[in-house]
Amino acid sequence: MIKEKKFEPIKMPLKVKAKHHLKKKQQNLSPQDNIQFSGEKDKQSISYEILTQGYVQSYTDFFYITYQSIPLLFHASAQMSLFDHFNIKEVIYRIYLLKVKHQQINQSQDFLEDLKRSLIQAEESTRYQLPDRSAALEGYLILAEQFQNNHQDYIVSAYFYKRVINIARQCNEQQFEGKGRLGYGKCHYQVGLIDQSINILEESQKLCEELGLETVSEQMSGQLIQIYNKMASEYEKGEGEQINQALHYYEKCREAAQKSGNYEAEGMICHKIGGLFLKMGNLQRSIQYQSKFLDIVKAQHKDDSKQKEMEAHASLAKCYIKKGDIDEAQKHLDQYHILAKDQKLHNAQSDAGLMLAKLHQQKGNTAKSLEYFQQHFDCAKSEKSENKNRKLIDEARVTYAIAKANAYIDNYIKLVANSDKNLKALLDWKLKKDK
Repeated sequence: MIKEKKFEPIKMPLKVKAKHHLKKKQQNLSPQDNIQFSGEKDKQSISYEILTQGYVQSYTDFFYITYQSIPLLFHASAQMSLFDHFNIKEVIYRIYLLKVKHQQINQSQDFLEDLKRSLIQAEESTRYQLPDRSAALEGYLILAEQFQNNHQDYIVSAYFYKRVINIARQCNEQQFEGKGRLGYGKCHYQVGLIDQSINILEESQKLCEELGLETVSEQMSGQLIQIYNKMASEYEKGEGEQINQALHYYEKCREAAQKSGNYEAEGMICHKIGGLFLKMGNLQRSIQYQSKFLDIVKAQHKDDSKQKEMEAHASLAKCYIKKGDIDEAQKHLDQYHILAKDQKLHNAQSDAGLMLAKLHQQKGNTAKSLEYFQQHFDCAKSEKSENKNRKLIDEARVTYAIAKANAYIDNYIKLVANSDKNLKALLDWKLKKDK
């Protein structure tokens, strides 16, 4: 019987040694070993470092930001109150552009290292069940503000503001929750989601007032004033019901200014409301708001207070002229003219002169009217070169010339009409003209 020959595999000592060496090396590795990457680091190597150091939340945040997969917290509603002015397609397109901008975010090594450091520092303060989470909240708040102000990346900014709100609620840090809500509302405004921004800020301001958070509440009022102004300005361009909507938002704006003690803003809003009532033909309400504007600016002592006082007198004069109260209109025009002269504002003096000229013309005082028409022209051409308005000068020259001619015609008509009583005056006038 033939025995079967057994074949043994050829030994490969070098490979076995290498395998044995690798196995031994693997046995010596521990989870605490720090793997060092040589050369320039990229987002993969830095994210690996974050994970091996045990910062899971920071790893997640870093991955979301650098791989453009951050959760989108903006949802464009189809039921926007300014649908006619802020087209929903435009808002969606703005959010799309925001995503594109987010994808183009700077990912240099310096940026990535700074991001890693900021994320780890913020997470470090949340890893232990300590009552004081202010360091973590401060860290995430700084991150939110950096992406909002430095990078205009409102996707990432809203993501971190939301983080601040959630942590603040857990540890009852009301001041930080208010700041998070303020930033979160701003992000919605900055992408064009106006209604959602207003809802967030109004609700948050009410909460801050109840908790006595005056500083944050004032900041929210300032943001709401800005948003209400934008809403009102858009509606103001329309007619009919849209004007009523503009008034509605200006009133909300005025209330917000009153709450925050911002009297300067309140005054300017009263001026705008007064202008709208004049446009609508409601002269009494217009006078009411313009008078309030005048009272506010008189009580202030700022660099531009006198100029605003001039605007108030000019607006009140227009109301009284339309109302037919010439004497009251003249009082305000005289004040407007005096203030413009004191401030050496020649264009404003020219405007006041023109209004006074027309007013005296209406009263039948030709000589006084001509005097103010001349002031209208003289002041327009005397303005500083950087503020000189060529169109105003040309119009003033023509207006003055016409007024002057009309005055001569009026004088001639009077002379002819009285020639039977004073023929000498008519003849003297003729001789003077012939010379």
